[in-house]
Amino acid sequence: MAVRPSRFPAAARARRGQARMLIDRAAVRWTLPVAAVVLAWAGSMYTPWAADTASRLWLYDLVYYLRYVALLAWLAVAVRLAATGASRRQALPLALAALVAAVVVLVESPGLGLRLRVAASADALDRVAAGPDGLYRRRAGHLIIDGVSRPCDRARPWLWLGRPHGGGTGTGIALVRSPAARPQVPRGGAHRVLHLDGPGWLAFQHGAPTPQLACESAVELRDIAAGRAFMARGR
Repeated sequence: MAVRPSRFPAAARARRGQARMLIDRAAVRWTLPVAAVVLAWAGSMYTPWAADTASRLWLYDLVYYLRYVALLAWLAVAVRLAATGASRRQALPLALAALVAAVVVLVESPGLGLRLRVAASADALDRVAAGPDGLYRRRAGHLIIDGVSRPCDRARPWLWLGRPHGGGTGTGIALVRSPAARPQVPRGGAHRVLHLDGPGWLAFQHGAPTPQLACESAVELRDIAAGRAFMARGR
């Protein structure tokens, strides 16, 4: 009895051919930088809803996983273009998408990106610091502030940084303006500080705030990575 040849290999080759034809279309390649810009905006503080108090963690999750989908699509197109010896013009959409991603990584970074955003938001932060204490979300330049407190000194407000995903998504990090010296922190060992620039400091808090009646000189950290490690140990 003759064995009929399987049609599955041919079907698989046809599907691969269709995928290659799809990647070869310029319109498909140009969706990559467009998608990069849309995802960057959707996960940023520049959306209309970034300062809302309603939690939008579902949006954070959606943007987080869509970024990986976009990365896989970028890699697929890059491999295809490399295999076919594409021209610079054909590779331009990939370069633009990579540039957008690099800018997002820089701006969102807890090191240089945060320092740049704090410096660019100085006037707005001064206005928030001059306002009343309390838990209220608002934009301040290129940052989201969840609330203002003055745990140790009325002249040194703590501006608590938030994320653009609604209420309840705070960072546990506060901006503290202390021109003369290292700021004091509530007793109990739940805080560390890091000098940013000039009078600016970052205060890191792990766990729940410790009830206290007095303050003490803060322990200074060497970098932001040490601050994040301190917060992680307290969880």
